[in-house]
Order: sequence, then C-alpha cells, then structure tokens
Amino acid sequence: MYEKRVLMVLNVSLAFMAFLLLLAFFDVTVPNFGEVVYRLDQHTPLCVLVLPEEHHKMSDLPRCCLEARRQVLCQWKVEETVFGETQWECRASGSEIGYLLNSKGYHYCTQQPYWP
Repeated sequence: MYEKRVLMVLNVSLAFMAFLLLLAFFDVTVPNFGEVVYRLDQHTPLCVLVLPEEHHKMSDLPRCCLEARRQVLCQWKVEETVFGETQWECRASGSEIGYLLNSKGYHYCTQQPYWP
C-alpha cells in the first residue's frame, strides 16, 4: 500500500512538471504571488501628502512615487485618513512632511524602475 502512494505522488509531481514545461514551451508567463495579490486588490492606489496639520490626496501617482522615494524611510504604519486607509508611511527622519500610501499604491511604486 505504501508503494502505491509513493507512485501516485510521483505521477502527480511528474504531471505537474510536464504542465509547467508545456507552459514554458508556449511562452506563457505565470504571475508571481505578489502580482496576483496586487491584481486581486480591489482598492484604487492611494497617496496622501502629509503636511503639518493638513492631509492632501495626490492624484498623480508616479509623481507621488518619486517624492516618496526621496524620503529616507518607508515603513508599515496603518493610518485612517479622510481619503481612506493607508498602510505605508514614507518620511525623512525629523521631517514633518511625509507620504502615506495604501498597499496597492506602495506596490505600484515598488514596481517603478527608480524605486530602490
């Protein structure tokens, strides 16, 4: 009985490998896990400029990414704003100006070629 189970696992594994090789042969690309999570996220990318006592929504996401990149540190910090919930904060140390991004906006920024 043990040998039949081993043969079944081997057959399933070989069939899976054959399927992957067939996909590679036809040049079909499968998205990685992070890309799948990004595509399944139904929220729109959000960037909020944080000034002392003020929050402003930035509609130009590529510009926001450039400015957020110029900040020294981006870290996980969940915050509720009037524009929606954000999960990432990019801020220079000691600065009162910063940028808040939701997960979809942060993922978009990290896919840009100028993001470290």
